[in-house]
Amino acid sequence: MADDAEARGLDVAPMPEAAQAAMKQRLPFCAPRNPVDVTAQSFNDIGVISEFLAKMVKEGEYDSLLCFWTSVAGSAALKDKLLKAMRDGIAGAEGVLTVQCLIAPPEIRKAYEDDGYPCFEDPSRAVAAIDAMTRAGMAIAAGRPETPAIPEAAPLPAGDLTEAVAADLLAEAGLPMLRARLAGSAEEAAELAAGAGGPVALKIASPDIAHKTDIGGVALGVAPEAAGAEFDAMIARAAAAMPEARIDGALVAPMVPDGVDLILGAKQDPAFGPVVMVGLGGVLTEVFRDVAFRRAPVSEATAHEMLAELKGHPLLRGARGAAMADVDAVARAVSALSVFAAAHAADVESVEINPLRALPEGRGALGLDALIERRAPPQD
Repeated sequence: MADDAEARGLDVAPMPEAAQAAMKQRLPFCAPRNPVDVTAQSFNDIGVISEFLAKMVKEGEYDSLLCFWTSVAGSAALKDKLLKAMRDGIAGAEGVLTVQCLIAPPEIRKAYEDDGYPCFEDPSRAVAAIDAMTRAGMAIAAGRPETPAIPEAAPLPAGDLTEAVAADLLAEAGLPMLRARLAGSAEEAAELAAGAGGPVALKIASPDIAHKTDIGGVALGVAPEAAGAEFDAMIARAAAAMPEARIDGALVAPMVPDGVDLILGAKQDPAFGPVVMVGLGGVLTEVFRDVAFRRAPVSEATAHEMLAELKGHPLLRGARGAAMADVDAVARAVSALSVFAAAHAADVESVEINPLRALPEGRGALGLDALIERRAPPQD
């Protein structure tokens, strides 16, 4: 239980030295540090339980206690004595969360629950419950963070929400999107690439292909003189992989400098409503599943908290000598997407920007791919 608590970030602090000494004097073979073991002697001398509990809440100043009794607490002969000992022990400290871990018949378990104790048989689940209630209590104490206003949103445009349309909608909502241009032929692709002044990225443009990389629908670092041939090859790959897909051509965009790739997303959760997500992105999204969620909308300050929760957060802070990423620009993007999701709660089911490339500090961030899923109308 102590290992579970520590793994969840709960502080399993030891009892003060003076309190430990007093406990050892009272019961020489006890373990007074933390966890505190009152030993089986406590069921012959029930006062030990109330005395040790009192020391834990008053001198140890713990915010929560987990009492582990196994099947002993299920004894009808001990139930009333044990309940009284616990009441006496935490008297005056009723605000301390006290959870019972025990195996008992339903009628005896109900007696503990009627005294206000959450009861569990599995100790790991008991620790998980304490963790959840602790976090909930901290959140309530902190109050709801300031959230941005939700503007009145214009209806989504009719027709397919292609990548280009999605990028335009998100750019209008304040997200930093890379603006690509649509080429309908190899000649147009070559012309657009020549105008970019350097290598370009080509991506298949189809309302029916969501994950372009999987079918060879993305080509990076294409030289302008090779753009026409790559266009034809990409169209052929897409047609072979998904013959039923509608293909509009290919999007042509200039290459973007290296940075840290993140994923931004939003969806309409059936319980919480609009929810925003940020995590480690690019091709690593489904490998590491390193993400943080909040109910939308969120402020930039809350977006910074979300980024700090990521295991990959050191990558944004310049791990191993790399340049520090523009974390402020990423936080602005997370907040802007959350506002968009909240404003379009009625007509947008989900949004995904993968990747959002965080450039070096001071250079911003760019969304390189966008997907918006329209929400289905309610059923009668």
